[in-house]
Amino acid sequence: MLREVVGFCQANPHVTLGQVSAHFEGSEFAAPIEDALAEPLLAQAESAELDLEAEVAHWVGELREDKLARRRVELVRLVEAGTASPEQLAEFKALYARLEAARSGNPPTGIRSKL
Repeated sequence: MLREVVGFCQANPHVTLGQVSAHFEGSEFAAPIEDALAEPLLAQAESAELDLEAEVAHWVGELREDKLARRRVELVRLVEAGTASPEQLAEFKALYARLEAARSGNPPTGIRSKL
């Protein structure tokens, strides 16, 4: 659902909340959008104290970390089972090298994975 709403908003950069709601009216997305519009946090969006860019960056970072954690678990299972391909094994080693560098405070080196 989020992808469809974000896609609509990206295609229509000056769209209002009412227009988003009207666009999805009668669709499977209507109820979740109405629930979201009723959230008290939405009222804070008008507040000068809310840094929306920082909030979005935070949640995007959280989503990236979740994705990375799932991939890490998947790679560990493959490596432990002995079924990891050479590419997966290389990804596993690169991932753990970056994690170790992050723990030690050293910046990662080499090419980063697209994860």
